[in-house]
Amino acid sequence: MKNLIIPALVGVALTSAGTALAEDTWTDPFPGVRHLHRVTENPNQNINVLEVDLCEDGISFRATKFDERGQRTSDFGASVEAQAAVNGDFFVSGFGLERGIAVGDGEPWPPSDIPDDPSTGQVAIGENRLELIPDWAVQETEDWMHEVVGGRPTVLSEGTIPDTSGHATLCKRNPRTAIGLSEDRRTLFVAVVDGRATTRVGMTCTELGELMQDLGAYDALNLDGGGSSTMWLEGEGVLNYPTDGRERTVGNHLALRATGEGPAQACPPSRAPRAKRTSLRSGAIEASPDGAQSGSGCAMARGSSWTTGTGIMLLALFATRLLRRARR
Repeated sequence: MKNLIIPALVGVALTSAGTALAEDTWTDPFPGVRHLHRVTENPNQNINVLEVDLCEDGISFRATKFDERGQRTSDFGASVEAQAAVNGDFFVSGFGLERGIAVGDGEPWPPSDIPDDPSTGQVAIGENRLELIPDWAVQETEDWMHEVVGGRPTVLSEGTIPDTSGHATLCKRNPRTAIGLSEDRRTLFVAVVDGRATTRVGMTCTELGELMQDLGAYDALNLDGGGSSTMWLEGEGVLNYPTDGRERTVGNHLALRATGEGPAQACPPSRAPRAKRTSLRSGAIEASPDGAQSGSGCAMARGSSWTTGTGIMLLALFATRLLRRARR
């Protein structure tokens, strides 16, 4: 296993609160999988990210079947012989879906009380196909979908951070789990951000979108967070600090297999199709003609003026990206 520690020199931007600093540690735990552990100051963050090459031999995914619901993330990952796993969608009593759809190992879950809710997005995986479906698209299960895990809100859409003011409660700083996808749909980013502690403050929806954007994602979806946020790796255990002080039992999960052998399940063809999106409902987010998301709230839409804090954070993230490219 290769280890590389980069004391990221992102203290180029100073605020009255101090200097933004980051330290990145990269490892290669499995074929096609890179693990980033990032620690920052001002704000204090502890972040774990998996960067997954969807076209590497042996890369495949497994979501929770309905009769497998209600497990700890580590137990589910081990039970399906995965190399990594994270928690999935929001859930209700009995570990059923709060809203939206789910599919595990080709088996759709029973409908939730709000199966076509327009505020829920999905990560959907099938043969040579992985899509992040935004939360404003009403989505039904399609035949190609072999694994589906839902979440909300969308924090990055076609390279733009959308307005998430319709999710005001969810947008507060909290522990986070998120899935991101590169523009060419060949790289998946799985992130868990710790929170609710002075040394690990968590992220808002906007900050999470900026993180995923910096990592290289073009689209990204927030999954269930708070005490549910968990990232597990085979041979290492739980990597983050669950806020309950122990790992929480959750509704569903997304597991990653990285065996180095066999077909790459979700490697896209050169021109991959898009999922059918049956309608776009008005509400918290509306589509503008240029594809940006209009509205106001805790996110910065296209054409908005930068705040000083946002500019400083983006400058620090840009410096980290430059160092990362130089390392490669």
